[in-house]
Amino acid sequence: MVRYKDTLWCDGCGVEIRWEPIVNNGLSYCCRDCMQGNRCNCEELEDEFPPVDKSPNFTNFVNS
Repeated sequence: MVRYKDTLWCDGCGVEIRWEPIVNNGLSYCCRDCMQGNRCNCEELEDEFPPVDKSPNFTNFVNS
């Protein structure tokens, strides 16, 4: 998980995650495509998502 102050970046593509991330094996991803190692288009959608509460208590975990 890459985090600087209140900013979180995707461990797959590097986009700033402004929504609740998908967390798998301690890594944070912007979407399931990134989690699976595929290309995504989240960078194009980034402006459509307003910043969210960036508390470290994320709940969207994927079992591995």
